[in-house]
Amino acid sequence: MNPLLGSLAHLKATWNDSGDHFDQFLPFIATIIVNRKYKIVDPNILIQDFPREFGFKVPYHPMMTILLRAKEVGLVKKNAAGKFIPNMDAAIRLDFSKESRLHQDRQKQMFFKLKDFAFDRFKISLTIDEAEATRMI
Repeated sequence: MNPLLGSLAHLKATWNDSGDHFDQFLPFIATIIVNRKYKIVDPNILIQDFPREFGFKVPYHPMMTILLRAKEVGLVKKNAAGKFIPNMDAAIRLDFSKESRLHQDRQKQMFFKLKDFAFDRFKISLTIDEAEATRMI
């Protein structure tokens, strides 16, 4: 299942017009640190993993701005070699993967119900992928 919908829902739910928009991405950084068990947060690897985890890309320079913001709030620190080191306690506090999985499970249940409805009502057999594609309509 594509994680984009859940990611956008999280952004929308936490969007703050008066704050720093880069702060909205800190829970994403925390979640990927926890899920991927990063020992070092390499910006290039983070950029590669981000679309797989959340369904959208963040270019290099905005990601660096997000990482510097993460450093300011204690989510990561820089070691003597200039590498970003995660603060796992802080990452666990901001991690939203449980909520994301719950949302994806609810979405999946909805697609199964749609699949059953299409067959019961119209005798149309949909695959789960086809039922999921209807959200784009």
